[in-house]
Amino acid sequence: MEEITLLGLTDEEVHERSEDGRVNKDPETTSRSIWQIVYANVFNPVNAIMLALFVLILIAGFPADGLFVGVVIGNSFIGVSQEMYARSELQKLQLLNSPNVRVFRNAEEVNIEAQAIVQDDLVIVGAGDQIVVDGEVLRTSGLEIDESLLTGESDPISKAIGDEVLSGSFVNAGSGIFQAKRVGSESYANSLALEAKRFSLVDSELRKGINKIL
Repeated sequence: MEEITLLGLTDEEVHERSEDGRVNKDPETTSRSIWQIVYANVFNPVNAIMLALFVLILIAGFPADGLFVGVVIGNSFIGVSQEMYARSELQKLQLLNSPNVRVFRNAEEVNIEAQAIVQDDLVIVGAGDQIVVDGEVLRTSGLEIDESLLTGESDPISKAIGDEVLSGSFVNAGSGIFQAKRVGSESYANSLALEAKRFSLVDSELRKGINKIL
C-alpha cells in the first residue's frame, strides 16, 4: 500500500477508492422491521394451531380449559419485546448518529458525510464523537474510547498510536487522528448488525414436528 501522510488523501485517491467500492456506504437495512418481528413471533404454525384449539374449546363450552392461550400470548409478547430491544441497540450503532465527520484531504481539514469516508482517509475525532469506521490510531492526545455498546465494558479505554478503534464506539475524552481501515459493510458495527439480521430462533422439537405435519 502506498504511504499515506498526514496531509490526507488527494481527490484523485478518493475517487480511485470510491470506484473500487472502498467507501463507507451504508449497507441495506441491518435489522428486521417492526412488522417482520411481530409476524415472526405471532403468525407462526404453533400459534395458529394453539389458537384453533382455543376456538374449538370455546365452541365446546369449556372456556376454563383454554387458559393455555395465555402462555401463547405471553410467549409471543416476550419474543417481540426481546427482538425490539435488540433492534433498538443495533440502531445505536448506525451511522445516522454521526452524519458528518472531519477528515484531512488535500492537506486541509474538511467536513464530509460519514458515508463519504473511503479506506485510508485520515479521520479526526474529539470528545463526544462517534467512531464510524474501523481504523488505526496515528495521533493521540489523551484519546479514550467508550466501547460499551460493542463489548459491554463500561470503563473507557486509552488508545495509543497503532491501536485499533472500532466503529460503533465513542470518544470519551481527548482527541486523535486515525486511518480508516475497514469501511461500509466490512466495519465492525455494520458486520455485527448484518450478522444479527441473519439470526433466527432455533426451532424447538415441537415446532419442527408441527412444521413437518403442515
